[in-house]
Amino acid sequence: MAIPQWYADYLKKLHPDPAIALKIAKLETKLLKVMPGSGVQQRLKEEIKELKKMPIKKKAPAKKAAPLGPKAKLMKLTIPALRKKAKALNVSDYTKRTKENLVQSIILGEARKNIGKVAKKQAAPKTSAASRQTKMRERNIVKDLVRKAKAPGKRRSASGKIYYERRANRSDIPGTMLGEYNGWRNYETWLTNVYYDDLIADYIQDAVEQGETSVYRIGQSLKDYFEEIIYESMPNDNFIQDLVNAGLSEISWRELVLNAGSNFDLKD
Repeated sequence: MAIPQWYADYLKKLHPDPAIALKIAKLETKLLKVMPGSGVQQRLKEEIKELKKMPIKKKAPAKKAAPLGPKAKLMKLTIPALRKKAKALNVSDYTKRTKENLVQSIILGEARKNIGKVAKKQAAPKTSAASRQTKMRERNIVKDLVRKAKAPGKRRSASGKIYYERRANRSDIPGTMLGEYNGWRNYETWLTNVYYDDLIADYIQDAVEQGETSVYRIGQSLKDYFEEIIYESMPNDNFIQDLVNAGLSEISWRELVLNAGSNFDLKD
C-alpha cells in the first residue's frame, strides 16, 4: 500500500532518515494515548527527543564481487552451450561428457589453440633492444658463474626488506647457477610452460580466488589436474603410458606455479 503524500511530507519534517522518522511518528501516536503528566509521557518524549538527534545512517558500500576465473565462467553455462563450444574446439565425444569434463576439455582445447601464437612469439626476430637485454643478461650470467654463493640464511634486499634464502646456490638445480634448459629446471618443465603457461596462470587465479595461496598445494593440485586430462586421452598402450609417466615425473610443478603466479601473493 502506497504512503499518502501528506504523510510522506510529514515524515520528512520529523527526520531525514525514513526509518527513524517512522519510529518517531509511532511514538508520537502513542504519546497522544497516554495520560498527560505521567511517567510514560515523559519517557516517550525523551525517546522522541533522542531519535530526532540521531544522524542519518549511511549505507555500506556494496562489495564488488571478485572476478570469475575461466573455469567458474564456463561452469555457469548450460550443457548445450558447453557442447557447442566443445564442438568448435573439435573435442571428441562431447555429447557423452559430464559438465565438469566438458569444462576441462574446453579449457585444454583453448590452450591448444594458443600453441601457434606461442610458437610465433618464440620464433619472432629479436629487436635491437631485446638483443641488448640478452647481451646484458649473458654478462650477468658470466658474473654469477664466477661468484661464490653465500650460505643459506637471512638476507637484506636493496630496498631494506628482510628475506630468507634457502637455496645454497641461488638456483633450483643442485651444483649449478642456472637451470639446465633455457633457464628452467629441465626440458619437460620448459616445454610445459611453452604450451600451457596461460592455462597454468588461469588455474592459479582460480585457486587464489578460492583462498588457496600455498605454492606446494597449488602445484600438487595442478599436477593432478594435468594427469587427469592427459590420462583421459592417452591410448591404452603400456609403452606410451610409461613414456608419459616418465615425462610427467620430471616436471617441476613448483617452478611452473612460481613463474605463472608471480603476480599473486603466494606463500612458498
